Amino acid sequence: ETFSRYLPVVDFIKENDNFFIYNELSLALASQIHDLHFYALLEDIEKVDSLYIKGQTLKILSLFFASYGEGSYPPNYSSNRKDIEELLYCQEYIHRHFLEKISLKMLVDKTSMSESKFRKQFKTTFNKSPYDYIRELRLWYAKELLGKGEQISQAAYVIGYVNLSYFSKSFKKMFGLNPSEYRKMIVGEK
Repeated sequence: ETFSRYLPVVDFIKENDNFFIYNELSLALASQIHDLHFYALLEDIEKVDSLYIKGQTLKILSLFFASYGEGSYPPNYSSNRKDIEELLYCQEYIHRHFLEKISLKMLVDKTSMSESKFRKQFKTTFNKSPYDYIRELRLWYAKELLGKGEQISQAAYVIGYVNLSYFSKSFKKMFGLNPSEYRKMIVGEK
């Protein structure tokens, strides 16, 4: 019920109910498992980044052991059910509109929380700030575009970067390769 407004996670948990122990599953852990599961399903098996998979698996294990025996949420987590549902609604909104301009105020207005509480609860729940969450989602999309042969400048433009140098730095910081190195590796560009 905690996930009632985030149907993809609910469906994922129901389909894998032998794996999940509902009362001890943290929201952050469920979201990480869900995201990793669908990354693996959606990516072309030939192009799955095994290092990314290993890193995310370690992150999931870390979240699991950090919350082991400490109830349903990470330590010092004080969200009530309504806050959690509002955060999941905002996460779902971000996933549907990540290529559009999304401001912190726009997200906060979708909840009954103050801006400071929203920022704190979002970071606690998803392990990153709303800004970082959106930026990473956009960079993943750019990576997908580059993997399909899109030009670097076009991929940067689509996700909202006008400065190619800044896009390259952000991309390299997240994936360990700059966009041209990634394209050469995946597409075989000369």
